[in-house]
Amino acid sequence: MKQKHQYPEHEKLKKVEDASRIISEFLEFLEGKNLGISSFQAESLLAEFFGIDIQRLEQEKEDMTARLSEG
Repeated sequence: MKQKHQYPEHEKLKKVEDASRIISEFLEFLEGKNLGISSFQAESLLAEFFGIDIQRLEQEKEDMTARLSEG
C-alpha cells in the first residue's frame, strides 16, 4: 500500500527540485537578454508545469510552522 504524505505539495516540489532549478536558471538567462518574464510569473508557471498547487504549498508551510511552534 502506498503511503500518503503529510505534505504532498512539498513532496512534489522535492521531486522536481533539480529540473526546476535548471529551468529557473534558464529564465534568469533570458531575463539578462531582456526576454524574461517576471519572477511571480515564472514561479506560477513552474508550479503549474510541475503540478504543484501554490496555495496548498503555502498552507503546508503554515502548518509546518505551527507544528514547530507547538513543540
